[in-house]
Amino acid sequence: MRKEQIVVFAGIREMRLVLTLAFWKNKSTKIGWVVVLFFVLVFPENIAQYLEKKDAFGTLDSDKARFIRLFFQPVLIALAFWSLVTEQS
Repeated sequence: MRKEQIVVFAGIREMRLVLTLAFWKNKSTKIGWVVVLFFVLVFPENIAQYLEKKDAFGTLDSDKARFIRLFFQPVLIALAFWSLVTEQS
């Protein structure tokens, strides 16, 4: 598998995890922790893409776009964690 394909599949996986967390009515705590862990583990790669100036998804083709993306990953982590907290309440 080429590196570009891995990046695309990782992005698709991220979107599926978010949609699962957002719309699955019978959420389990396990799913929430998987999503939080996944976003935390992906974050260093996003930083590496910025530092190494690697393009991703055909749209992250500038330093500015890659830099802005870095601010959204903590938001995704926070939202996934928030869903865990609200689910347990």
